[in-house]
Amino acid sequence: MDELKKNLKISVLLLFVFIIQSCATVETDMKVNKDFSGNTVSKLAIAKGLIKEEDLKIEISKLGIEKYTLKKEKDSDSNIDRYVIEINWKTEEDLKKILKFIGAGTTGLNSIENSVNNTETNSADIENNKVEATSNTEIFKKDKNIVIVDMGSSRIAKLTVKVDGEIISEENAAGTIDKNKKEITFYQGDRVNFKYKNKNGVFRIVLGMMGIAFLVILGVIVLKKNKKGKFEETLDESIEH
Repeated sequence: MDELKKNLKISVLLLFVFIIQSCATVETDMKVNKDFSGNTVSKLAIAKGLIKEEDLKIEISKLGIEKYTLKKEKDSDSNIDRYVIEINWKTEEDLKKILKFIGAGTTGLNSIENSVNNTETNSADIENNKVEATSNTEIFKKDKNIVIVDMGSSRIAKLTVKVDGEIISEENAAGTIDKNKKEITFYQGDRVNFKYKNKNGVFRIVLGMMGIAFLVILGVIVLKKNKKGKFEETLDESIEH
């Protein structure tokens, strides 16, 4: 009986993975703040009746995501169900959970699929593998005022990432950058790996230069006043004599 329950859980999970990866279209807009918190808005289009709203909520809750909004939208195509899922995150670990859910990177649903393909795997192993798949990777790395982003290979139709900085186009192998260099868009199969200049870092450099300039100007003014004062004292002494 336990073996039957285990196989049933694995079958249900594998079915959900198959549906998301093969039968659904996912497009996500992601905004990354200067402290690496942010939010994602994902649009899911899927054949009508394949996944219910409650099923999506269950999968989100399994990953430990507590705060989110999920809305079902009307569609002119009666054969399509459309959902909009908005999730905020505060830490990189939270973002990894979101990537698992939408299947956007190497931390996505493929890590679960690898688990269920192993006949020795039970439901507890699946949960452990879901955590371990993301625990040894970093999404954001800082090198002075440069931020390196690596989310693995995208398995969704479209992922657009907006950053609080300026994307370095010369060093990015994949992705389409907008003219303002604030957003970069990836498509299925692209590696979500790019660099951008941290806005804070540039701001601090400019602020520092302005501070130095202010001190130089202040020093010149003080020096001139001192010279003027000495000149006036010498003039007074000359008049007295």
